[in-house]
Amino acid sequence: MKRTIVALLVVGGIAVATLLLFVQFYSPEAQRLALERRLTDAFGAPAQIGTLKLTLSGGLGVEARDVRVALDPAFGEGTFLEVDEVIANVSVWHYLTTRELGIRSVDVTRPRIRFVKNREGVWNWSTLGSAPVSAKDERGNLPMLAFATPVMVAAETSSAQLERIVVSNAMVVLVDETAQPASVTEYQGLALDASLSNGSGERHATGRISGLSGESASEPLDIDVQFDVRMSRVGETARLRADGTIVSGRIATRNSRLDEISATITLDEAQRLVIPHLRLKLFGGDLEGSAAIELGTATNQFTIQGQVANLDLGAALSPKPELAGALHGIATASIQLRGELGDYAETLMSLEGEGRAEIQDAKIESVNILSEISKRANLTVIDFSETDTSSGNLTTDFRFERGSLRFSNAKASRVSGCVDLFVRDGRIGLGVSPQLDLVGTVTILPEIQQRVRADAPATQLLLAALTRGSGVTVPLRIRGPVERP
Repeated sequence: MKRTIVALLVVGGIAVATLLLFVQFYSPEAQRLALERRLTDAFGAPAQIGTLKLTLSGGLGVEARDVRVALDPAFGEGTFLEVDEVIANVSVWHYLTTRELGIRSVDVTRPRIRFVKNREGVWNWSTLGSAPVSAKDERGNLPMLAFATPVMVAAETSSAQLERIVVSNAMVVLVDETAQPASVTEYQGLALDASLSNGSGERHATGRISGLSGESASEPLDIDVQFDVRMSRVGETARLRADGTIVSGRIATRNSRLDEISATITLDEAQRLVIPHLRLKLFGGDLEGSAAIELGTATNQFTIQGQVANLDLGAALSPKPELAGALHGIATASIQLRGELGDYAETLMSLEGEGRAEIQDAKIESVNILSEISKRANLTVIDFSETDTSSGNLTTDFRFERGSLRFSNAKASRVSGCVDLFVRDGRIGLGVSPQLDLVGTVTILPEIQQRVRADAPATQLLLAALTRGSGVTVPLRIRGPVERP
């Protein structure tokens, strides 16, 4: 017992002595200046730290306040990064033996990050770091991929002992100066919790990005994504190489909702993001396939191919005011598309490619096409009281052509319960005030007789004769605004 007490006293004495040595030799001012230099090198822009002091919050650590990193002058004035408080848990022994802070974990509170896309189409996050980046590389990086930047920068400005990064109540601001006037999108209340490890010149990061933005004036965003990624620098450049998985997650924005996401990802040296296996739920349906994004291009060109099942067309078109409510139904499709990744409207207008779709319970809510046809033909004795056009089943080949959707060999059965519709060729514009132009035939079925008014026996007899058997087929063309063709 006596030996145990002596041993404990010795260990305690060593611990106290080590702590006293750390306090004696630690120089906050010297470390503040050293960290400012390392942050400046990491971001490629002047960095400042307001105060740096020792803290016992959550164990022995260093607390930094009012951290600022300037914005690259090529992207305007102001700051790129502002942080109210950073607390780093440190290794006393590592500092005493190397005179460098051995940071084990970093807790960042209320950071504000500003990503700016200048008039040349370059995002400022892509130029971080002291190494030069070619114009091609600058123009090609997605701002959303910059969530990897805090992990890489924290790793490079600290020791290899860094094991965890926690970011809380973050604000991310996207400024697009290519728009006139410049657009500003602000996301609030975001968080990152990442565990890090080293190996073979790369960082292995696992963790979670989460947040619920949309309160007050911020942009709506509900995100909860778990990831497992390995990252490394490409030589001496500011580009990243990465591979890993999105284990699970959900993302909801103003324009879309992805309820379940899982994917494997690879970012190669040419900054091509490949997603060989992609699964997600969107607009009430499922998509399974593969995708790739060329981050080495100015417009973030992408390709996607796969199968879509049970997609709610009404929900999918609702973010587009000109098309919202125009078409409803549950779609199943095979797709092979390419385009340029931007906001919802930009992406939709850039689409090219083709596919085939089947729509159950298809409905054009804005107009009853048969009612309009009967009016043009002065067949007012045929009653179409419904305000919409419905069909039990619709199948079609389709093709996106940058700003328009063309379809061919489209067949709609039992339209309003009394005709079959065949569209040989059709087009719907996707821009402002979209136009519709369809050319095909309509087959009038015997059921149309049930819509003839009782005081029009001659019309009843005529239609009975015309539609005897399988019905009568006549040419059809529909054109005009989508909301009232």
